Amino acid sequence: MPEFPDQPLDHFSLNKELARLDLPDFTGSSRLSRRDGEAVDPYVVIKCGELSQEQRASVEAVLAAHKIPEPKPPEPSLGDRIAALEARGVR
Repeated sequence: MPEFPDQPLDHFSLNKELARLDLPDFTGSSRLSRRDGEAVDPYVVIKCGELSQEQRASVEAVLAAHKIPEPKPPEPSLGDRIAALEARGVR
C-alpha cells in the first residue's frame, strides 16, 4: 500500500477521486500514525495493490489537487442578529 505525507483530507471525496483512477484492488484511503505498533508521524495510506510509476504519479496528482471545502461559519444567534440590527438603529 503506498504511503504519502499527512495532509487535511475528506476521505469520502478523496476515495471517489481515487476510484476514478481504476487502481488495482483499490479499497480506500486511511490516515495512520502507527507503524508496526510504534507511533510515527501521521501519514496517508492508499489501500490498493502494486502501482506502476504512472499510477503512483496519478495518485500523487490527485492528492496534490485534493481540496477540502471550507467550513461555513456558524449562523449568528437570534440575539446577535437583534443586537446587530439595534446597533444600526433598526427597531
